[in-house]
Amino acid sequence: MKGLLLKDIYCLKKSLKIYGIIFLFYGYWCYSVKDISMAAMLTFLSIMLSISSMSYDEFYKWDIFALTTPVKRKELVLSKYLLGYFFIIVGTWITLTIAFFVTPQRLEMTWMEIMMIIGTYASIGLFYQSLVFPIIFKFGPEKGRIAMFILFAIPSLFIIFFAKSSMTMPLPGKEFLQNGIVFGILFLFIIEVSSIVLSIKIMEKKEF
Repeated sequence: MKGLLLKDIYCLKKSLKIYGIIFLFYGYWCYSVKDISMAAMLTFLSIMLSISSMSYDEFYKWDIFALTTPVKRKELVLSKYLLGYFFIIVGTWITLTIAFFVTPQRLEMTWMEIMMIIGTYASIGLFYQSLVFPIIFKFGPEKGRIAMFILFAIPSLFIIFFAKSSMTMPLPGKEFLQNGIVFGILFLFIIEVSSIVLSIKIMEKKEF
């Protein structure tokens, strides 16, 4: 498993440099506009690195070669999920670092608010990963990217519509937020486990 993860990281060297530049840009933007949500997007965008690694695997026929070795199909699937978790954690850590240097006073936010924003984006990233990965294992990275952009577009359009409308929503109470966090973590855990199980089943039935 460690070897599979290292292989993916080595293959993504060029992409990591590009994302490094993007991280710096978002960090400067966050400092300039006093908005941590832009930096928190890094956590969400980290999932794209995992999809890029799958594109490399498909282009170089890595899966076909790997299955001629003692590597099991289950391990190929789990390595991609672990890679996704790794990049999301790294993205979250970078976002927290940016928030530390910008300081809550400049952002005009408390640390609790900052942590909630970053945690929300990390959760969204994990959720989208759980939806997109089975599609990628079934239909390939290119169709997986299309599915991901569609999944991005639907809530984005809803948010734009809601923002332009005159509708307002009451702010949730503290008890509601606490229950929501517990429910959200449980829901995300179930979705992630279900996604992994589904991806493994797809991979085991896949013909190369």
